[in-house]
Amino acid sequence: AIANHSRIRLVKGSHIVVPRLYDGDHAYILQQPDRRIVFAIPYEGDFTEIGTTDIPVDRPEDAICSQEERAYLCEAVNRYFTRQITSGDIVWSWSGVRPLHDDGAARAQSVTRDYALELDENGPPLLSVFGGKITTARALAEEALAKIGPALGAKV
Repeated sequence: AIANHSRIRLVKGSHIVVPRLYDGDHAYILQQPDRRIVFAIPYEGDFTEIGTTDIPVDRPEDAICSQEERAYLCEAVNRYFTRQITSGDIVWSWSGVRPLHDDGAARAQSVTRDYALELDENGPPLLSVFGGKITTARALAEEALAKIGPALGAKV
């Protein structure tokens, strides 16, 4: 049996796409009253992608953009853009589930986006990776190699 001290927490992030809200190819980061940020970026030429939310879920299958999330994202951009949108403007939406390192934070949006590595050398070396995100994948890979490489006889 492997004795990991870390755990993951599943947090859903939803995105919506609406007809283009502004000219140009720049992105916006919109600070919200709840201290979260929401982004708006050009998408597929004629659209704007808006995201994302932070909702705790129990299972990856729960990755469905809810009506509450749709309303939250519409309200988020309506605070900043002249062109106002409603849920009726949403062309499509999607959700994904992030497996975040459970750092004990009370709220999903407060959970760290960092990662934790645990090396178990009781038997064959086993490296468990908790959390992380695509933007830290290179650093995570380098740290993972540094951690497990010596146990595998690799010179790092």
